[in-house]
Amino acid sequence: MSPEESIRNNEREQSLQKYINYKFTDPTIITRALTWRSYAEEHKMPNKCHMNGLATLGDSIINLLVIQSIIKSGEIDKGKITSSKITRVKNSRLKKIAEKHDLQHFIYWDDGAINQKIWENSNKVLATCIESIIGAVFLDSERLEIADKIFQFFELVK
Repeated sequence: MSPEESIRNNEREQSLQKYINYKFTDPTIITRALTWRSYAEEHKMPNKCHMNGLATLGDSIINLLVIQSIIKSGEIDKGKITSSKITRVKNSRLKKIAEKHDLQHFIYWDDGAINQKIWENSNKVLATCIESIIGAVFLDSERLEIADKIFQFFELVK
């Protein structure tokens, strides 16, 4: 990676941190959170340097926080809780939220992804990005309430 690329990447990471009002203590976590797997492969980064694992963690945290908010709202029926949760965590809904916040501009995409604008053609792509950011905040802070603040920021509870 050239020095210019490194500076642009650092600016991208700093911009996201400012935008979500969270400063990562471990800068490698935010880099992973913003790195699409094929970008990591294209740039010959180590295998663990992409968002997939963080997205899996973030998906679980989003599910937990959504269920918590449903129960706090007074719902007690298991079937209704599950149905409401499914509606709120659909990839199509997460994509719309990610688009509202222009998350695609923070992600390190490989050339093929950029040329195809893959974030426009798939609900899963931007859903993965938002999940990765939530997972990264939790991993970095080790506090569910901090991840919940980011969850609230993205308005995932509605």
